[in-house]
Amino acid sequence: MKIAQICFPGLGGHSSVVFSLISADITKQHEWLIGFIGNEPVSKSNIYQCNSYSINYKGFIYKKKSRLVAWLDLFRWLKKSQPKFVICHSVTMLLPCLLYSALTLSRLIMVEHTTNSQKKLAEWIFGFLSMLFSRQVIILTQNYLQEIKHSYKCFFMPSKFTIVPNGIDANVFKKTKVKQADFYKHREIILGMAARFSENKKHNLLIEALDYLNTTQSNFKFKLSLAGNGTTLKNCMLLAKDKKIDSLVDFKGFLNEAELVDWFQGIDIYLHATDGETLSTSILQAMSCGLPIIASDIPGVSNLLNQEEIYGIISKNDVSSFSNKIIDLVNSPDKMRDISENAMLKASSDYSNTKMLESYISVLLR
Repeated sequence: MKIAQICFPGLGGHSSVVFSLISADITKQHEWLIGFIGNEPVSKSNIYQCNSYSINYKGFIYKKKSRLVAWLDLFRWLKKSQPKFVICHSVTMLLPCLLYSALTLSRLIMVEHTTNSQKKLAEWIFGFLSMLFSRQVIILTQNYLQEIKHSYKCFFMPSKFTIVPNGIDANVFKKTKVKQADFYKHREIILGMAARFSENKKHNLLIEALDYLNTTQSNFKFKLSLAGNGTTLKNCMLLAKDKKIDSLVDFKGFLNEAELVDWFQGIDIYLHATDGETLSTSILQAMSCGLPIIASDIPGVSNLLNQEEIYGIISKNDVSSFSNKIIDLVNSPDKMRDISENAMLKASSDYSNTKMLESYISVLLR
C-alpha cells in the first residue's frame, strides 16, 4: 500500500504520530510518503527522520496570501506520487487532499489533533467538512468524540468517526534504570516537561513552582529541565532570571528522538502543565519510560491518568497545587513506585505504535 501522510512541517504532535506509524511498519509492508505543509520550513528533525526511514517527502510553505498556491502544489505532488491512501493530520488542509481523493478514487481519512477548546473558527469549519466528505475522521479519545457530538448537535454523523489513540514505540521509550534511590540519597530531584513553548502550555507555572519549592522546604533541592522551543521561550527564560533561579532551570531547546529518550532517563518526575490537551505524546512517552507524572487537571489529561491516581497525579493549574502534589509524591515512595509501574504497563498495553498502525490500516481499508 502506498500511503501519503500530510502534516505540519514544524515540531509537535503531528510529526510524532506520523513517524510513530512509520516506525511501527517494521516489515515495510507499506510505501510511505509525507507532504509537509505550513507556514514554516520542514524542521531539521523531520528531515533527519525522513532520511533515516528513506521516506519520499516534500515541503510546501505558505503565507496568508499564498495558501492557495501551496494547496495547488500539494495537490500536484499527490497527483504525481499517486498514493492510494491519504492520511491528513491537519483538517485545514482538507481541500487539496479531498480534490485528489475525488479525482483518483483514493481513500482519504482526516485526523483531528487540535484540542476542541483551542480550535479556531477555520478549524471548526474544516473539521465539519471533514466529517461530511472524507471517508473517516480519526479522533484520539472518547471524551473528544463527546465534545464533537455536542458541538455538531443534529448534524453529527457517528459513523464517520473512529477513535484511535496515539501510540509510541515502547522499545525506544523505556525504563532503563531505577533512579528513586539516587535522589533520596543525594536529596536532589530533577523535574521535567517536554512540550512546545506556546500560550496554552504553562511553563511559567512550573518555573514559579520551582521557586516556591526551593523557598519553602529544605529537605530536597529541586531543579527543572524544559525540553522544547517556541514563542514563549524567551519570556520563560526572563521569568527564571527575574526569580533568580535561572541556574536551576535548564532550557534544553529542541531534542531529537534519541536526545529526548536520554532526557527522559535523566529526570526524576515528569510534569505537564497545560491549558489544553487532546492526548499528549509527551505524557505517553513519560509513562512508557516509567516516570511518575503530575499533570494539569483538564480533559485529555485527567481521563488519561485517571482520577484515582492509578497512572499519574493531576493538579489544579496553580503554583500551590502543583508544588504540594510534588512534595506529597516525593514523600510517598510506595505511591511513586506503584504509579510508575502502572503507567508503564498501561502505555505498553494500550498506547503502542504497532497497535496504532493496525488501527489506522483497518480504517483505511474499510
